[in-house]
Parts: sequence; C-alpha cells; structure tokens
Amino acid sequence: VNGKAGARRHPLSEEQFAESWELYVALQKNLALVNYFLGRHAEGVKCATTVLSISGHENDDKALLRRAHCNHCLGDLRAAETDLNTLERLSKDGNVPIDSAVPDLRRQIAKTRQQALEKERKMCAKMFA
Repeated sequence: VNGKAGARRHPLSEEQFAESWELYVALQKNLALVNYFLGRHAEGVKCATTVLSISGHENDDKALLRRAHCNHCLGDLRAAETDLNTLERLSKDGNVPIDSAVPDLRRQIAKTRQQALEKERKMCAKMFA
C-alpha cells in the first residue's frame, strides 16, 4: 500500500477537526433518538454507546438517557438503571437539576418489573393448579 495514498489532500485544521468531531457526536445522539422512536432500540443503544465511548463524552447526559430508554424497551432493565444511576450521580456532583425524564423512566422500569412478577406468579399458579 502506498503510504501517500492515505494522506489527505486538504488536511483539516485542529479547529475544523474538533468541529467535525462534535458534529459526529451530535449526529450519533440524534440517531440514538430517531432509532428509539422508530423502535430500533438495539441500534439506538449502539449509537448512544458510540457517543459515550468518545473521549470527553463519557458522561453525556443525552446519550445516557437515550441509551437507558432503549435498554428499557429491550428489556435490559439493569443496564437502563445503571445509566439512570450515572445520570443521578452526575446531577449531584455537578449540582444541576436532574432531567424530568429520569424519574419517569424509573417509574416505568418499576412498572415493567411489577408486570413481569405478576406474569411469573400467574404462570406458577397454572403450573401447580
């Protein structure tokens, strides 16, 4: 492979590179939201995780919340709660108000757990009836 073939003809300045990187982060967060609304929750998790894997965005509140929503829809309640715990910790550490969606999602998770428990009880009752 020619070493020069991979070189850019018009390299970006540091400022342009940083701006393009931030646009990429914003794009991934928006894709996470779009995938959530379209019911493609696994793709939403991937997009949000991509944002969280980028240096400087490890604690991005939008990415964490969107990943928590998608994980809840996928039935991965533990992962959703982990992201919500991180959001609450960041809110306390940064002394900023928590997003109103966090307690709402916590209630939804509790409701999902309760429904699963009731379903399990009914199944057990049928087995031993």
